[in-house]
Order: sequence, then structure tokens, then C-alpha cells
Amino acid sequence: MIARGISRLELEAAAARVGVVADTEALSGSGLRHRVKLFPLLTPTLYTPGGHRKRGEAGDARYQRVSVGWGTAGRRVHAVCWHGFRDFFRAAFTFQPEAVFRTAVATWKGSADFEARFADTASKNIGPPIAPVAMASACKCGHEIQFGKLLPDGQLVGVRMIRQADIQRCPHLIMAPEHYRENGTCRCDDRWHSEMREWGYRWRKGRWAA
Repeated sequence: MIARGISRLELEAAAARVGVVADTEALSGSGLRHRVKLFPLLTPTLYTPGGHRKRGEAGDARYQRVSVGWGTAGRRVHAVCWHGFRDFFRAAFTFQPEAVFRTAVATWKGSADFEARFADTASKNIGPPIAPVAMASACKCGHEIQFGKLLPDGQLVGVRMIRQADIQRCPHLIMAPEHYRENGTCRCDDRWHSEMREWGYRWRKGRWAA
């Protein structure tokens, strides 16, 4: 994709915030136009001691895209899924709300334009006619759970979406949005996460334990 009106450092900071990798190439001397490729962040925990990707969910990166097609669907590919692009764009727009991103799917002209239209791309078919696959389904993300505060008038405010896959990676499966960092990792290794003590956990050997 092509990004305009945003710097390389901002693009990379947005990627780091959501837990993906941004490969950027400057296309202008101004430093505000780039070709950007997003890739999953492959951490050491995804590999066996022998250096091979773990099988199943243990080896899946955050925003893990999978292949589509007859007979090959579901295989991991080195690409970021629909949810990863969505969260990356939102993070980037916090730096530059009027930035423009031109992708193979559409051109997003600022944050407002993105929020108005991006959800419509979730159902876009990217598979063959014999085995159609919606763009938002070609991944290992699973479902998302919505958290927020419900006001007396029925309005939900402070909404935050947490991926079911991120909750499942938490050793204690904690259903509280404040327990998860922006990049999806849980705070079971955060000694200063005082809510854990209030919830009945104890700090032992570098982690919160039941």
C-alpha cells in the first residue's frame, strides 16, 4: 500500500503499537509518502527449541493470515489479516488523522473516511468461486469481544474490542480489557498490574499465579 501524509517513524510506531511489523520505503524527499508492507511479528515463543514454527495456535502470530483456495485453505502465510490492517490504520490515524492510505481494496482519505467505509470490506470475497472466503475470515483471530461501560440510558461508552484469540493466550483467561496491552499481550507478567492482587492472584517467579 501507499501511505501519504505520515512519516516513517509514525508508521513504524503504529505498527509496534498493535504488534505487527511495518516495512517502509520512502517514495518522496518530503518523508511523508511511503510504500508500506505489513507482516506478522514472529516472536521466539512461536518456535520450538529446534527453530520450527509450533503447530496449531501455539505457533500463530498475532493477526495471522491464512491461505484461501480449494485444498489449501487454512494454512499460515506470512501476511497480516483484515483485523491487523484495521488496527494498524486506526493506530496510524492517531498520529495523523488526515493521512491517506491507498490499498488494493480501497483508498482511505483520513480517519473519518476510514471509519465510515472500512467495515464494508469485511465481507469482500478473496477466495475462488468454488470456495469463497470473506476477507475478515481468512485469519486465526477468531471472534472479538466488545467491552465498555453501559450508561443508564443504554449507551455503551469507552468501547474496546479484545480478540478472543488474545484472551485464550492469557494463562488465566481473564475477561477484563485493562488486563490486555494494545498489542494484545496480557499483563500476567506485569508486576505493577495491581488489579491482579485485587482479583486474588499472587506474584510468583516473575508472573501472577492463582
